[in-house]
Amino acid sequence: MPYKFMNVVFIENDSGEVLLSKKLKGIGAGKYNGPGGKVEESSDGEGKGKIPAMSEAIKKSAVREVYEETSLVVDEKDLELAGSLKVSFLEEPEKEFIIYLYRTKKFIGEPTVSEKEKEKLEGWKWVKREELKEILEAGNFLGADKEWPLHVLNGETLRGLFRFNNSKEFKTVDCKVRVEKKEEREIRGKMTKL
Repeated sequence: MPYKFMNVVFIENDSGEVLLSKKLKGIGAGKYNGPGGKVEESSDGEGKGKIPAMSEAIKKSAVREVYEETSLVVDEKDLELAGSLKVSFLEEPEKEFIIYLYRTKKFIGEPTVSEKEKEKLEGWKWVKREELKEILEAGNFLGADKEWPLHVLNGETLRGLFRFNNSKEFKTVDCKVRVEKKEEREIRGKMTKL
């Protein structure tokens, strides 16, 4: 079964705060997350299943989702890939996602929830790292592992596998996160340029 591709963007301001909102409905309702969403399958006609073209479409979709959800403008070249998460549901095997994680400190504008998104999202707020740690410890962040968002904000790259019971309760069944070492990223980066 083909995966659905999604993205989440961690936007950090000059004070080191990260932009978050609480989801009001859908997968992860009641949990905090950064802006992001689904990659529209028609967002890049060049894709045809080719990974390089698909990666470009994913990054473009991240720019679009940030604007649609927050009214902030981010440039594709300023989005740094921070990793990926594979998400599946034990009771709903037809729902499988690969989520690409990005981070940026460059944006234009002030975050506001658009009219289209008001029924899906609570207002955006800048969250200090201490508050983010509290949100994570309380289990109020969308995701199983309580530390992966901090790895992303610390400039690390990660790969994760999350399995939940279903998309309504979101109880963790299995969670594996691997933070790549800088040397591994450099080797992988050189290999992709060959």
